[in-house]
Amino acid sequence: MQQHKVVEDYLDSVIPTNLTDNKKAELRAEIESHIYDKAEFYIKIGYDEKVAFEKAIEEMGETECVKQSFEVIYKDSLLKAVLIFVGLCTANLLS
Repeated sequence: MQQHKVVEDYLDSVIPTNLTDNKKAELRAEIESHIYDKAEFYIKIGYDEKVAFEKAIEEMGETECVKQSFEVIYKDSLLKAVLIFVGLCTANLLS
């Protein structure tokens, strides 16, 4: 089915490369679920499958913008985790 290729291409283009494999898989599954749910909605209200997937992907956002957003989100999450870890290690050294 061509729609699956379109979804795969979109996912490949928005998943940041600097994430762990587990985080990439988790994020990919989440985005894919949203796309298929939205496409299913459009099919139920009368759109053909090709158009339904196109609309679902379009609603997810422009690829570069989405990718940059995820990079910022996960970069900040990693930074916070590192700061917390360093803080805990420092607290243990001081006690």
